[in-house]
Amino acid sequence: MKIDVEFNGQEEKTEVTFFLDELKTERDFVVALSIIETFSADFGLDPELEPEELVEIGKQAGEKGGSSFVVEMSEEGIEVDINR
Repeated sequence: MKIDVEFNGQEEKTEVTFFLDELKTERDFVVALSIIETFSADFGLDPELEPEELVEIGKQAGEKGGSSFVVEMSEEGIEVDINR
């Protein structure tokens, strides 16, 4: 699975971009969730997400014409941007 990871030291955040064409099976979403959990742990966060919720996020991104969605993690919490 190809992803894009961006660390921003100044803002102390990590952004992980998941490309919809890389997320084809349920297993892909399980792996994506594991990636999110790994980076979230750096900030002491628990994403409290299920693979099914990531599937829904992917569907919403596709419906809005996007080719990816971004999960941003920082001390402030976790945000998902589906408008990319």
